[in-house]
Amino acid sequence: MTDYLGWLKKGVAVSVLVGFAQASVAAEQTITTDPVNTDVKAGETGIVLNLNYSATDNAQTSGVGVRIFFDSSQLDFVSLTAGEQAGGSLASITDTPDKIQSDSDDLDGDPKTDKLANIAVLDISSKFPDEDAWPEDGALPFATVTFDLADTAQEDTITTINYVLEGAAGFDT
Repeated sequence: MTDYLGWLKKGVAVSVLVGFAQASVAAEQTITTDPVNTDVKAGETGIVLNLNYSATDNAQTSGVGVRIFFDSSQLDFVSLTAGEQAGGSLASITDTPDKIQSDSDDLDGDPKTDKLANIAVLDISSKFPDEDAWPEDGALPFATVTFDLADTAQEDTITTINYVLEGAAGFDT
């Protein structure tokens, strides 16, 4: 029991904040994550967050870009993979750690995040995603991002992952 409490004490809570785009005509594109919050223990690997995409009235669009910001002293980026629908219109993706970018301009407005990954889909015929792809709950599997807990992660710390969307034409952000 003492050993378990020791590990628990060294845990790091990962809180996920979801940024989203809003349009002026009530048209909206959003990204949500599953899970929204997760607790991890020291040395944990394979922290998986599933990103789900939705649009007002399941609208087809010309695409969406998502920047994923994180604190590299707390999390090590492992991978970002596109979901089936996103993969068909993939314009760019930070899929491996060597492609991670610095957030030196603080693009998410959070000084605690210092790195970012990116995924963008583009469909010039404005048919993203395929109209038959929408699940009943309206949340389309978009991407999966995986982190490991960084060796430099501090005990009993909450870290934030921010998502910033670049909306499609007709969708303000």
